[in-house]
Amino acid sequence: MSYMQWREDNIPPQVVFEILSPSNTKKKMEEKFLFYQQYGVEEYYVYDPFSNRLQGWIRNQNTLDVIPRIADWVSPRLQVHFVLTGETLELYHPDGAAFTTISYRLEFRTSS
Repeated sequence: MSYMQWREDNIPPQVVFEILSPSNTKKKMEEKFLFYQQYGVEEYYVYDPFSNRLQGWIRNQNTLDVIPRIADWVSPRLQVHFVLTGETLELYHPDGAAFTTISYRLEFRTSS
């Protein structure tokens, strides 16, 4: 799915979530960060499900500043609560109800 800013009265997405996969390169993620920073994204989150690591940035005028304590963070725009446990990332609606999930298994194979 693509966001076509020109079709949205040139309004950038307010919140962006990225879920990393093995194909994401550091360079590509840096390019995405700079793009979102340039085009006015308010909140940017990157989650690595393999290491259970969540990173986030929030807009401060013209830049995206890192969110230093994100393990128990509430999105200012969405009011979604992020809870980073030792094993998972849990998300809660503003009313405290947990987001429902669909369980699936990811398998990545390397060629030998």
